[in-house]
Order: sequence, then C-alpha cells, then structure tokens
Amino acid sequence: MDSRRALRTVNVLIAVDTNLLATAEGIDSPAAQARANALLDQLLPEATFVPVQVLGELFGLLVRKGGRTREHAHADILRWGSTFRPIPTTEVSFSAALDLAVRHQLQIWDAIILAAAASAGCTLLLSEDFQPQNRLEVAKEKVKQFILGRRSDRIGLVAFAGEALTQVPLTVDYPVVMAAVDNLQSGQLEDGTAHRRTSCSCGCGTPTTGAGTR
Repeated sequence: MDSRRALRTVNVLIAVDTNLLATAEGIDSPAAQARANALLDQLLPEATFVPVQVLGELFGLLVRKGGRTREHAHADILRWGSTFRPIPTTEVSFSAALDLAVRHQLQIWDAIILAAAASAGCTLLLSEDFQPQNRLEVAKEKVKQFILGRRSDRIGLVAFAGEALTQVPLTVDYPVVMAAVDNLQSGQLEDGTAHRRTSCSCGCGTPTTGAGTR
C-alpha cells in the first residue's frame, strides 16, 4: 500500500505543525521542500486541521527567515488557512495548554498547538524537522515519554515512508508499544529516499507527533 492511499484511508483527524508548513514553503533545502509538499499532498483537506498558532508562527518565519514581504506572507497564510481547517486558540484550549506545558515540560507555544489540535479531535500532529541530526531517536524518546504518561488510553504505532505499516494496533499493552518504538529504525520501509516518518496515534484526547529524519 503506498503512503498516499494509506493516509487517505486511515480514519483519523490530522493537524499540521509549523515546521512542516515552513519546510513546504522553502525554509530549508529544495529536497526537503519537495518531501514536505509530497506529504501534504497526501492529506485529505476535510480531515486535516491547522491551529491558528501555527499560522501565526509561520507568518513570522516567512518574514524573518524566508525574506518575504508581509504582504506576500499574508497571502501565503490565507492560502494555508483555506487549504486546511483552522483551529482557534480558545480559553479552554489555552488552559489545557498550560496543563500540558507543566505536566510534560513543553514550551507553551508547542503546548498551545497540541491543545488546539486535541480540541478539534485530532489524534495525530504531523511535524517535520530536517535538521542534520538523528531526529528519529529524538522522536522515539518523546513518544516513550508520552506513553509513560498514559494510564488507560489505547495507543497504536504506525511507521510511514513510501508505504504505511502498522507496527502495533490500538492497545493498552504499553510494554508492547514501548518495545515497538525502541525497535523502529530508519530504512524499515522503502520509499526511494532517505526520509522516514514514524508516528504514534492514540485513542485519548491529546494528539501525538509524527517526526521526520534523514
């Protein structure tokens, strides 16, 4: 099964993070931009959300790092806001973000994005980082920290590349999920590039993140 078909048939609501959209806008190498846009092209617009916090951060990045005029960046933000479904930051989601920031030692802006995604029913937050380091290992540690904080939520693990492969179906057997996370390796799935994605989706209220590596 190719990744396009997999993402379009999985019954899950998805949110996109700032760095994925920034990469798609060219705030990185052309190769990274092509991969980010290929991933975004696989998403169903009606099932994909973008927190307004992400749009605000993206505006700043496009002006500061992308060298775009504010008018140009404004048009780009409006385009992403019409491509995917915007999620506002409400008083309730901000309160939830504060709790996440304290409980999981997150930056408040990251917590706002997670809380907003959760408020829309998203169980997966797509986030990319193409910096020259082993982001897969960083992502695995974050996922394991998330699992350790669960008590009765069902959690599943899916690996993405040129195809999507379920590593662990939704379960409350956390040791099995932890072992599967530890066993994830770049190159497990074939996609013709060095880019790999892993994600952890759960049946609870807070979305987990998918992270890229190369």
